[in-house]
Amino acid sequence: MVNKKSLGKSVKLVSNKLNSLVKLRFLLIIGSIIHIISTFVVFVIGRSGKVPQMFNESGAMWKDAIDYFARFTDLSSNISGGDFSYFFTNTEQIHVRLYSISHFLFAPITGNNILALEPFNLAIYLLNLSVIFKIGQILFDLKTGFSAALVIGLFPTFLLHSTQPLRDPLFILIFFVILLILISILKETLTLKRFTAALIICYLLVIVMWLIREGAYPIYAVEVISMFCLFILKYRQTLKQRFKEITIFGCFLSLVLTIPFIYKNFQPNNIEVAPKTIEMIKNSRKVLKAKLENQYFSKTLLIINMTRLKFIGPEMEPGSTIDGDVTFLNIGDVLMFVPRAVLIGTLAPFPNTWFEQGKSFGKIGRLISAAETFVFYILMICAAFTIYAYRKSIEVWFLVFLAFCGTSSLGFFVGNVGTLYRLRYVFWFMLIIIGCRGVFIIMDLISKKYFKEQKINT
Repeated sequence: MVNKKSLGKSVKLVSNKLNSLVKLRFLLIIGSIIHIISTFVVFVIGRSGKVPQMFNESGAMWKDAIDYFARFTDLSSNISGGDFSYFFTNTEQIHVRLYSISHFLFAPITGNNILALEPFNLAIYLLNLSVIFKIGQILFDLKTGFSAALVIGLFPTFLLHSTQPLRDPLFILIFFVILLILISILKETLTLKRFTAALIICYLLVIVMWLIREGAYPIYAVEVISMFCLFILKYRQTLKQRFKEITIFGCFLSLVLTIPFIYKNFQPNNIEVAPKTIEMIKNSRKVLKAKLENQYFSKTLLIINMTRLKFIGPEMEPGSTIDGDVTFLNIGDVLMFVPRAVLIGTLAPFPNTWFEQGKSFGKIGRLISAAETFVFYILMICAAFTIYAYRKSIEVWFLVFLAFCGTSSLGFFVGNVGTLYRLRYVFWFMLIIIGCRGVFIIMDLISKKYFKEQKINT
């Protein structure tokens, strides 16, 4: 049996020790060391050529990263020749342009490999940890912010992706900066000038985020709309006094909702789709269009089905496909799939697949994702304690609502667990922040129970 006295002392000791370590500077030092070592390890593994199915000789990881690596290398050559024209066109994606600068500056020192990207990748990684730390601090306290940032920073798959020339870390950073601004607006009382400046910055960041990943636009819209509703709800008793702020927020909301139409011509080119996938999509589109011809909302149903098919192309790893045979032929099918979408988007990969052999990353890759998912499951249980303890906090409910909207939408549209995993980081991280606060709530309950028993015994 567990010794309650020892458990109570241990919990109190851990809590006190963490209080002494909770500093952003300490977090950034740890993050820098871990990230630099991780990048160097990935580079060495790639250079060794022992796992060519995972990394090429430059240390770039599979498909997207390898493709991006080739593209920004070409752009880096353009810079060497004095050609900066591609910066002012939409022929290339934003993150590729930024990586081309890093490659141009550091490749002469490190060589043509991912080490040339480390200064940029490290900066984005540390900024992500800093913003997550700040959100946890504003919503809860310093310990929660520190713990959440540390847990997220140590997630092996996120750490691995952050060493690569991918758009995900930059997307996550901008998303969380916008989230931090919106939470600050809701949590704090800002002057009209600061309120307006915050929304202007937020609007510019939403544009950049849309340019980086336009497919996630509905979530941006939900984020802003729900925050506007919560702002009115919070200040419903003083609406007349806050008429100017509400008007400015309304204008901001209107501008955000028109971004896809105003900046459509600025959207960068996407990665070329494989010929097999294009052919499959064309054939499937014809069949589905015929089946949906007499259905209500046929266009919406067609978009949902075709989006799912794009994520389950022939070049995708078959073992990662989940519910690949699901087709929505009417609104009833969509409504019936909602609970399943929530489960897939939030909790996949499920335990029955944790120990299977992966095609691209082998059994090790599956075990790493399984370990991360298991940790997330535990934090989700802890998150329930937070939600109950902060049930009157609209900021916490905003985070929960936004996270589950994101994971559920991914469960609907993304039928490939590997892709789902990458796209889901930003929503998982919000729940991890809440879960980390739950850990401390549980620790406090155990500690209080110990001291109560000790007081009774004395």
